[in-house]
Parts: sequence; structure tokens; C-alpha cells
Amino acid sequence: MSQLQQFKKIADRLGVDSPAVSRKALELDRLCEVRCSGSGLASLSFSGSSRTVLCVELAATSVGEKIDRKFAVKLSGLTAVNYTSSLKTLQRLLQLDSTYSLRDLAVKFGCTEAVSKAQELLARYQKEFESTASDDTKDDVELGRPLFSCAALYTICRQMKIKVDKAKMVEVAGVKRNTFDRLVAALQKLETTEVKSSGSNRQTNWIDNLDELADKEDIAKKRKRKSLEKNRKGEKEEEDYEEWKKRILAATESCDT
Repeated sequence: MSQLQQFKKIADRLGVDSPAVSRKALELDRLCEVRCSGSGLASLSFSGSSRTVLCVELAATSVGEKIDRKFAVKLSGLTAVNYTSSLKTLQRLLQLDSTYSLRDLAVKFGCTEAVSKAQELLARYQKEFESTASDDTKDDVELGRPLFSCAALYTICRQMKIKVDKAKMVEVAGVKRNTFDRLVAALQKLETTEVKSSGSNRQTNWIDNLDELADKEDIAKKRKRKSLEKNRKGEKEEEDYEEWKKRILAATESCDT
């Protein structure tokens, strides 16, 4: 059995049938062999079976495929903790852990004005993920991957009507287009919910302010009405006094005559 067939067999057992994954895994395995044999790196050598499984997972991740992590750990012969540690070590060794900050991505795609909102959206998504995802899911998902930064940035760019090269962004994200689209849809839903919530709060405040203004106007009208009534009463009393005074003067004049 050739090396490529061995990788294909492992990939099939892990639920990945893409020929591209097998070829990429073989490429990574050969690169690993070269780099581990270098000065100071010999101690990082992995056993044949574990390295094969690790290379298949890294290859699958690079093309947006997902594997059965629990079964991969079992096939590798490592503990779950050692598997994760070895995977990250191999990833760094093969220089597959290239990361972009959200701002780096914005500069790359010419949309720096979207950075602030994209950071806020990504933070909300991470908070939502941490509060709702199961422990197993949290272990499998790395929120620091370019996928999440790219998706958040693309979501905000669409909202702000900023044109970006989606194909290149998907390429940087390192996943299939439909995987990228699903995450963007989830982020759009989260953003819409946040906007509606904020809008509802603004509407409530506006209504409260309107009611308060109406109450103040009612109070002002009542005060004005009372003031008018008081003035009219004063005017009437003054008119009554003038009439009384005229009658007294008339009576006095009548007595004198």
C-alpha cells in the first residue's frame, strides 16, 4: 500500500473522502519529516500512526473539512490532552498557525472603517458561544481562527455596504464557501437581534419621554386654567365692588336732596 493510500484510508475512517485531503496530508507528513530531522527538532518526532492522523486533521482543516475528533484521538493512540498538544505543536512546526488580527484583515481587504463594529460583533458571538456551546464543542472549536474574524468583518462590510473580495476572504478563512456562509448567516442573525433590541430600547425611551412631556403639558394647562379662573374671579369681585360703590353714592346723593 502506498503512502497516499494509507492517508486515504485514515481519512476515510475519519469521515473525510476528499482526495485533496489525502494529498495534503501526505505533503504535510513529508514536510514534518524534513523539519523534525533538523537540528534541535529531533525530539519533536511523532510516531508513525499518530503523525498520520494529525496530518490528516491538519489537511482536513486547511480545506474546510471536519473530522471526528474523538475517533481521531482513538486512532492516534494518544490521550485527548496529548493529542491536542501534539496537534498544536505540529501546526506551529509546519507554520500552519498563521493568524491575522481583525485589523490586519481589514487593512488587507481595504475596509478599516468596519473594524470597530466587527470587533463588537465578534465579541458578542464569542460570549454567546461560551454561554451556549457544550464542553465538547468548545474543545473542538478555536475561535481564534481566521474564519471567525473574516466572517465578522464580511458581515459588517455587507451591513455598511462596503465592497470586499468575498472569494479571497473565504480563502483566507481556510474553509469551504458554504461553511463561511453559514457562519455569516449566524452573525447576521446575531447582529439583527442586537439592532432590534437597541431599537426597542430607544423606542421605549422615546415613548416614556413622550408620556412625560404630555404630563408636563397637562400640568401647565391646569395651572394656566386655574390662573385664568382666579383672574376672572378677581375681576368679577372688582366689578361687584364698583357696582356697590355706585349704589352707595347714588343713595347718598338722594338723601342730600
